Amino acid sequence: MRRLHHRANRYGRWTNNMQKQYDNIDQQATEIMLKLEKNCTATFSRPALWSVDLRRASTAIKYWNLRISKYSGGKTSELTMKVILEEAHMVDFTNMKEQARTERVIAQKSLVKYFHDAEKIRENELKVRVEDSSALGDGKATLSGGPCSTNHEWRGNTKQNNRPKH
Repeated sequence: MRRLHHRANRYGRWTNNMQKQYDNIDQQATEIMLKLEKNCTATFSRPALWSVDLRRASTAIKYWNLRISKYSGGKTSELTMKVILEEAHMVDFTNMKEQARTERVIAQKSLVKYFHDAEKIRENELKVRVEDSSALGDGKATLSGGPCSTNHEWRGNTKQNNRPKH
């Protein structure tokens, strides 16, 4: 990259060949970063309705995986561990890898349960939101059509949903 910039400055122009070399380097760098991001980001391919409990259970598994890695010599920062632990609303009393593995198994069983009960859990959470919203009188939450819709599709007042159809 430096060579390209040096050559451009030296000759006073940016050639098509230099642009091709630059594009090739940029493409390789992008592919490397995307591959690294894919390998570093935990993803779930199983579609499920979102719920607070489901989110916490998946965050718990993420935490226990990181904790086990840390016990094995991984370099995850304690600050990162603390943030994830707080997101999962958990407390960690483990001091050995085996204890963390046991906790991970418990978290995995919990996640499976939440996947199984996801629709019922989500519907209950939405009903609570509607009741809370009704008590506040803001009228933003409804069970049919708003941000808290149980039909799993929100047609709210957003720029994306209000774009003209072509």
